[in-house]
Amino acid sequence: MNLVRKIIYLYFQYSFYLRNYFHQINKKNKIPSINPLISILVPIYNTDKNQLKQMLESVINQKYKSWELILWDDASPDSSIEKTLKNYVLKDSRIYYFKSKLNSGIAKTTKLAFEKSKGDYITFLDHDDTLDDKSLQSIVIHIEKNKKSDFIYSDEIYNSSRFGIFSYSIKTPFSLTKLISNNYICHQVTVSRNLLKKMGGYREGFDGSQDHEFALRASRFTNHITFLPKHLYNWRLQKSSFSHKKKQICIDSSHKAIREQCLATNQKLISIKDGYYPFTYHIQNKTDTKSNILIVYLTDGVIKNSNKLQNSISKILKTINKINTANFLIPQFFKSNSFSKRFDIGNFNSNLNNLNFYNSNENLHVEISNTNFDHILFLHSSLEPLNDDWLYELIQMSNGSDIGAITPVIINSNKELIYSSILLGKNGFLDKTGNKLNRFESKIWSNEWIEKEVSAISKNSFFVSRKIWNKFNKIKKVNFSYNYWDVDFSLRLQEVNLKILSNPFSIFSTDQHSLFQYLKLSNETILDAKSLYKQWGNKLFSDHNYSPHANLLGLDMYPRGVLHDWIYKSKNNKILKLLNKS
Repeated sequence: MNLVRKIIYLYFQYSFYLRNYFHQINKKNKIPSINPLISILVPIYNTDKNQLKQMLESVINQKYKSWELILWDDASPDSSIEKTLKNYVLKDSRIYYFKSKLNSGIAKTTKLAFEKSKGDYITFLDHDDTLDDKSLQSIVIHIEKNKKSDFIYSDEIYNSSRFGIFSYSIKTPFSLTKLISNNYICHQVTVSRNLLKKMGGYREGFDGSQDHEFALRASRFTNHITFLPKHLYNWRLQKSSFSHKKKQICIDSSHKAIREQCLATNQKLISIKDGYYPFTYHIQNKTDTKSNILIVYLTDGVIKNSNKLQNSISKILKTINKINTANFLIPQFFKSNSFSKRFDIGNFNSNLNNLNFYNSNENLHVEISNTNFDHILFLHSSLEPLNDDWLYELIQMSNGSDIGAITPVIINSNKELIYSSILLGKNGFLDKTGNKLNRFESKIWSNEWIEKEVSAISKNSFFVSRKIWNKFNKIKKVNFSYNYWDVDFSLRLQEVNLKILSNPFSIFSTDQHSLFQYLKLSNETILDAKSLYKQWGNKLFSDHNYSPHANLLGLDMYPRGVLHDWIYKSKNNKILKLLNKS
């Protein structure tokens, strides 16, 4: 299975390459009207001479000409490196060379290079990597369009040491939640001189994860971090790199940067644990001493198996600690005579703080408003918690004042991920993410099994505070009979800059395959879909937390192939006809 996935992924990589190639041929070269000086900082140590020359030529060949290159040699023992660099200084007056007497590490060397720079903007380049020839030009055009932007990061290409093997990064727009869990930003980063001064310059003491520390610290000094979705940087992946040779130093440096971030943002950090991938992290914060939780069980009108519900409630009761209390709202038909033998109401009443039944999904919002609780968890009746700290994970993630709602992830009986969020625009309208990746086969580029910001989450696993629910339920703009209220609610939260998060450390399981059928257009969902489209229009077809390079036809986070846009447009047009049909 792994080999099949690799072959499919490589196919899409090369298909994406061809798509970009044809796109570039037909695209006119745009020239920016502004002309800021960009300082390119390159710390150097014992670089392979051919790779060093490739790096230098990639800068000299830039379409944009207003730059300076600051080369700082960190006491390389190979004297030929100095000779090579000095020759380039003689060839181009924009190139400057400095050398330390003693080796001091990449962070100190970068700091020294910055102190010699004069640019309005600073960009960072590793000594063995290269820039696309339109890199600086694209950045300046982006600055021209986004005048407030003072921290810009782009996509990049990962080049293997094996000829012809490469992959395109598929990054997402800025998410602090995701940045804390892993440094997905990497290259190419460009910052304004003003921001860098405000931050206190480039710092020492974080070797191996200096980029992670830098991005986290920048987030505390600016609200204008922007993503430039172009592949401007060529990263040469090598086993001789610092992160390969000194993994623990990198991890320790990231831990140090994360602890500093939590302290600066008043988070009550308890611990930093390893994430599911190398160099990923999961923070755990202190929560309130007591929470009163309302768990609202939903069905899709097909599943009426009381045994499933009984198992779910039993597992929840076992995993909720003594500090928290659970209240339950359950569909009325579970109380009917036909289920009474299998569903022992009396037995549950003796164990539950509160057990209530509601008559219909249509009146559910009213039923909830008449109860009292700290948090609500909407949960499909087929779902069972898989880990003991599922509730702690949801509560601790919801503590921030900028958090709107959270979803746990859902896996099937094979431990494959079948849901982590709803992706706007997928398959021409709406669909779940997941790709059936288990956490052992999954790779970090999949954007799964990591904490992240998302644009919408499903009612089947929807966690929200009472305060947020009451505020937004009262100002509901559209009435939905049952379907799509979760998408509408998610979008209204984001209208006021509240985040929606997916937490892969809170896990539920199910064997129900039709759990997300309500997201697809059908005779049962079309009226609600039309109401949703009337309210939100084309916002439903563009997900701002998803990469514009990534597949929308079912292979989440795979690069788009040559035919992708044509197939997608065809699907989307059919859906638009249905939504606009009177």
